Amino acid sequence: MCTKYSLCLTPVNLFPRFALGYREGQRGTLFCFAAQKLLGGTAYNLQGLTDAQKFGCLAQRIPIEFLSVVDASQVSDLEKEQVHCHMRVILKVDCGLETMVTMSPSEPVLSEAAYFVMTTQPQFSPPAALQVILNEFPVNKGKLGELIVALLFTMARDKAVGPADEWGRPPGNQRWCSPTELLASLFCAPYAVSNNHASVFTSQGWHFATLAETLKDSKVYFTHFVKVHQQALIHVEYLRRLMARGAALLCAGGQPAVDGIIPFLFKGDEIRSDNIGLSCFESRMM
Repeated sequence: MCTKYSLCLTPVNLFPRFALGYREGQRGTLFCFAAQKLLGGTAYNLQGLTDAQKFGCLAQRIPIEFLSVVDASQVSDLEKEQVHCHMRVILKVDCGLETMVTMSPSEPVLSEAAYFVMTTQPQFSPPAALQVILNEFPVNKGKLGELIVALLFTMARDKAVGPADEWGRPPGNQRWCSPTELLASLFCAPYAVSNNHASVFTSQGWHFATLAETLKDSKVYFTHFVKVHQQALIHVEYLRRLMARGAALLCAGGQPAVDGIIPFLFKGDEIRSDNIGLSCFESRMM
């Protein structure tokens, strides 16, 4: 049986586990609580953040991986701190308890909390934070600048959706935007993007229209990127499930012709296999 998902709009829809028996006031503070956990137990305020706290926020939204090590003495204190204090999880520990593999999981609540911090903290510059992380943390920088491109799309999404309010919610609780709004935010050229021409093939043949006309009923919903390590996972069924979590995709190394995928709904607000479009990008290090 094909499972159908609705595009997430409100905290109740996004987190159905809290739909019953959970008071409105408690649900309203959910993202504040998640931000506090993400920041290491520190109540969120507009004071400055440490590099480790910024790392925790960025890693919830783009897949930053620590470099592998061969023994426990080489495991970075920074990586241990991320596990102890900033909601990073351990995927694997070897039999001798000497090495570990960690990651920030695809968790919609924490991704929304990271969005909350990133869009309301005046001193938090995501590009500057990523530069510090790539230069000073023992992390995998990537070969093609894919982390930089993922961050640019994440920032464009945040700009298109709008900054969070004091409870961590976007304006009107609308967590999606249109593909043209996303591209206009990315390139800072709304008129040029909306009036760019696209070609659509239908049963009546090719139809030419502006990008805004072609995608006028489409919706993009993602809050974070996840990294896959198998090319076979680039399949519509997996993309459908990822989209229900608000996840875009960074492809496995060596994936032909594409480095990342942002799925979108072509029409309506129901996530179905036959209604998913793909925005693909290819990153290249200068």
